[in-house]
Amino acid sequence: MAMHLHENGWTIDVPLLPGFGGDIMTLDQRTNADWLRTISAHYEALRRDHEQVIVIGNSMGAALSV
Repeated sequence: MAMHLHENGWTIDVPLLPGFGGDIMTLDQRTNADWLRTISAHYEALRRDHEQVIVIGNSMGAALSV
């Protein structure tokens, strides 16, 4: 989805949440506060450069998007 949106002119930011990807071994040490800090920082960075920000997520990202 991100590639499709990017190809159609949208700015895309796909943050990797702490405890996922190469950091998966630390997942059990992560809290919702870690994830919310990450999402909030990415959102605020986008708001500095863009008037409109749309948040889309999948799985854990969808829960955090709400």
